[in-house]
Amino acid sequence: MAEWTHPFLEQRPYIRPSLNRARIVDLPGIHLPEEVRGKTGYRLLGSHYLRQRILLVFPELAQAPDLFRAFGRYLLEKDMRALAIGEQYGRSLGYLLLMLKRGDAINRVVRRDWHDVHWDFWAGISTIWLGGGLVAGQLGQITAVAAQDVLRRHDFVDVAVRRAPYAAQLPLVGVARTAPADAQAILVFDFGQTWLKRAVAVFEDGVLTALHSLPSLPARCTSIDQQMDRGVAERTAVSLVQAVAQSWAEAQAAGWHLSPYVAASIACYLVNGHPALEGDMDCYGRLQLLAPNLSRYLTEEVRKLVAAPLTLKLFHDGTAAALTYAGDAHTTVLTLGTAIGNGFPPEAAGLRPLDTARLMV
Repeated sequence: MAEWTHPFLEQRPYIRPSLNRARIVDLPGIHLPEEVRGKTGYRLLGSHYLRQRILLVFPELAQAPDLFRAFGRYLLEKDMRALAIGEQYGRSLGYLLLMLKRGDAINRVVRRDWHDVHWDFWAGISTIWLGGGLVAGQLGQITAVAAQDVLRRHDFVDVAVRRAPYAAQLPLVGVARTAPADAQAILVFDFGQTWLKRAVAVFEDGVLTALHSLPSLPARCTSIDQQMDRGVAERTAVSLVQAVAQSWAEAQAAGWHLSPYVAASIACYLVNGHPALEGDMDCYGRLQLLAPNLSRYLTEEVRKLVAAPLTLKLFHDGTAAALTYAGDAHTTVLTLGTAIGNGFPPEAAGLRPLDTARLMV
């Protein structure tokens, strides 16, 4: 069997796999709902826009400490208004996937950075796993079913859309699999745009068996619209370094025998541990202003605070999530949260085995 690979590789010139920019101009021959026509993936599925739709129907949730958790309770109670929002969200994902699978010329022409090889790759995808905070609960199952229904009604009956069993922890599970062979426990992070998630990954007989979560920390991504601002970049970097140092101290105090290898997913496209796109000045892309290699820079800064020779390795968040399903061909992993992350499982060689039956998260 030929090795399965994908064209969105970490190389230059970097072709971003982003579905946030993917636009559904039209789907010829299909009645396309107006709320979908002309929209990008980000407008259809980003948490900001989902929040707006929820508040139109449930304005009382504006004061909720966690709007999406509160909305999830309406879904569990089978509130028809909440179910309608969830099903619309799932259908939006379904139409986005349908656009990618069909690859109609009218949609290709507005995605100028993609070439035929990228569209052909998507045409060959047969399994889509859903992860991320938005779909960790009841919304995830509703989304998967509704998206699957859109694909099946339009002749893509062999494409499976599934919610991952530990949807919110996929990037943490994925980066944990990159641990050195002799590590018994490592620190893992998911540097998102809203929260910095962190955990201790534990291995038994070489197999990843548990993620022991530490309380999430707020992300310093409040200034994502500021361009070329080194001061903002420095403050963001300090928050990441301090999170690693704090987590190291907490885990050591709790008695964990940690490897000096630390792995983190980050909401930024990377090539060799550094932001891949020179023009990317979003929250974490802006960190490229600080040094020629972000991973080495953060490692050096962490070592100043921690009395141990730590090495911090960074992974794009979509790539990190996809590591969970390493070895699965014709598969993509989508993480739905502030925006859409996506990644493609690599070969499993060199990664820690994952015991899904025993894994505790």
